[in-house]
Amino acid sequence: MSSISQRTATASIWTIGGKFLARLLDFVSLLILARLLSPADFGLVAIATSVLVIVETLLDLPLTQALIRQSSPSDDMFGTAFTLSVLRGAAISLVMIIIAWPLTFIYEDHRLFPLVVVLSIAPQMRSLSSPRMVLFMQRFDFKREFALDIITKGSTLVFGAGAAIATGSYWGLMIGVVSGPVVAAVISYVFAPMRPTLTLAEWKHFQDMIGWNSVAQVLNSINWQLDRLLLPRFSGLSTFGAFSVADNLAGIPHQTFVGPLMRPLMAAFSSLDDHRKLVAAYLKATTAITLVAAPVLLILALLAEPALRIAVGQKWAFAAPILQWLCIVSLIGLPATIMPPLAMVLDKTLWSPFACSSSLSSGFR
Repeated sequence: MSSISQRTATASIWTIGGKFLARLLDFVSLLILARLLSPADFGLVAIATSVLVIVETLLDLPLTQALIRQSSPSDDMFGTAFTLSVLRGAAISLVMIIIAWPLTFIYEDHRLFPLVVVLSIAPQMRSLSSPRMVLFMQRFDFKREFALDIITKGSTLVFGAGAAIATGSYWGLMIGVVSGPVVAAVISYVFAPMRPTLTLAEWKHFQDMIGWNSVAQVLNSINWQLDRLLLPRFSGLSTFGAFSVADNLAGIPHQTFVGPLMRPLMAAFSSLDDHRKLVAAYLKATTAITLVAAPVLLILALLAEPALRIAVGQKWAFAAPILQWLCIVSLIGLPATIMPPLAMVLDKTLWSPFACSSSLSSGFR
């Protein structure tokens, strides 16, 4: 138990450190783009990215979770995971291209069509990443994931900010969103080389987890992103842009501390056979997450207006009430944050729709 705890702690340091630096790069990118672009620009791109998040969530497949449960994944398992990932990426890209035109009529903005079409490149590139990266997770080795996070976010900052400075338009945001997955896919094969093969020979190892997980994704999509579809239709692009920026700020505690813990915890939970030790590990992790994230959210809620003025400028100050409420709602969902990986480790995927719905109601995005 002590060995697993030590390895989990070391892995957590690497993942949290990577996500912290990645979020720092995201924050720098946000500061640059928020001062170069208008709230309406952010609102327009947020519509396109919100639609992508919903489609990706609906078609999500827990391929990494399925692989990590196998003590020695075979080449056919990696090939099956790669094939399923490519099929998923192609399906997401196709759906995005199909709905691009209707979106221009729903939101009465013709600029959405090219934005959504270009954005459809991102999920296809994400699907091409090497599934053999999971081997490092099984060994509690997250150094490569640390490096991958920094390289990916660094490319997003460079390409996104560079395009925004060069064009002065919302295309800077879009180019940043697309460049990250492209770089990540290439680097994943540098870290975890494999010959991509198309096969479904080991489908049986994935089908059980995919079943109830699909139900979870439908609930997640409705619970997680419905506001992002409705708000721009009734509030206008500037208000929705303010919501998007506030949401990014409110999500910092989750994305820098809570989210990075999911993979090390999944690996740790998978290695514990004793039910009592598993319960103890879950309670310890939940307590740590709450103690670290809750004070940050409280401070951010109390200092919302000065934080926005300092971070992104006076023109964003009207987003302060939005930021306050997002932080408060996020606090409520903290105790349920790590329920989904626990449900998957226990083979209780029936409960994952409820666990995911509960944790995502916290407002984490």
